[in-house]
Amino acid sequence: MNMLGFYVVVGVSVLVRAAVSRLPPDACRSIDVGDVLLGVILVATWFATGREPSAVFGISGRVLEPNVLYASAAVTLALAGANMAVHERIKRRHGDWMRKAGVNPGGAFLAVSALPFGQAVLAGLAYTSSGALLEELVFRWLLMGWATRAGGRAIGMAVQAVLFGLVHAVPMAAHRAPGLITSYAFVMPFTCALAFGWLTRSSGSAMYAWLVHWALNYIALVWALLAARREPCAS
Repeated sequence: MNMLGFYVVVGVSVLVRAAVSRLPPDACRSIDVGDVLLGVILVATWFATGREPSAVFGISGRVLEPNVLYASAAVTLALAGANMAVHERIKRRHGDWMRKAGVNPGGAFLAVSALPFGQAVLAGLAYTSSGALLEELVFRWLLMGWATRAGGRAIGMAVQAVLFGLVHAVPMAAHRAPGLITSYAFVMPFTCALAFGWLTRSSGSAMYAWLVHWALNYIALVWALLAARREPCAS
């Protein structure tokens, strides 16, 4: 991905997220806090290093590595398949609790699900991009990099993976979710974080982990949109 392509993708994602936030039923008419933070990180990186941010993160200005691309594709397929299989099992066992507690498929689903299906699928592709990039820069590039410098490679990998898992699992524990749901909310993000960390470390770039993270979020979104379409027919 070249520098222009990077900023086009990020810009389109931010614009789509802002546009979707103005639609009913949310109509919050505000820019996503995560997108503001992403902008701050990009600007701060430019000032701190004196270099163009996408080059600092290894996203632009480098030759793609075929082996890492193949590994990224394999990671995407494996994690997406595991996520869908486990999620369906959880819905079968705890679907009633999830509905009563208001557990939903995620912010992206809530944001675009009010749109017609085709528009939701298209908007979701852009919507999930900047969020995945922000998490990769915060957890893998900044946090893992800092923890690695402080304690070594194993510590860096463990710290970012555990914190990434906790960010997803703590809200479930706070809602007193069944053990299976809380465990899933930790183990799945933890496993993904290990894969994302390995891709970042082995390539020296945030690009591959970002693309895999983006793809996983988008696949999960489309899966949830398809499930929502099937539910009325089943009732």
